[in-house]
Amino acid sequence: MDQVELDAAYDQISYAPLQTQITGRLASNSELTRARLGAPRREAYGPSEPEKLDFHRTAHANAPIFVFIHGGAWLGGEARNYAYPAEMFVNAGAHFVALDFVAIAAAGATCK
Repeated sequence: MDQVELDAAYDQISYAPLQTQITGRLASNSELTRARLGAPRREAYGPSEPEKLDFHRTAHANAPIFVFIHGGAWLGGEARNYAYPAEMFVNAGAHFVALDFVAIAAAGATCK
């Protein structure tokens, strides 16, 4: 791939023109999930501010943990907007964890 193709691969709008509406819907559905389940426990897993996770707990003992790492090409996105599947896992007897992470720019790197 040349640089133009690499840049296009990280520019999701080129192949997902409704990205803004989709991410808005995911955020709205996640808010509804939190309204039903309650707010998740927010825990740090690393030293920087973004390195935190949202922990939605099930009431089942010795439950497995499902870890969800949201998309965003290491450029953006927030765990809080990806809580929408939590209810399915929690009701099935598994904990659901959604991670936030350091974006490429904040880490001092680039996609190029």
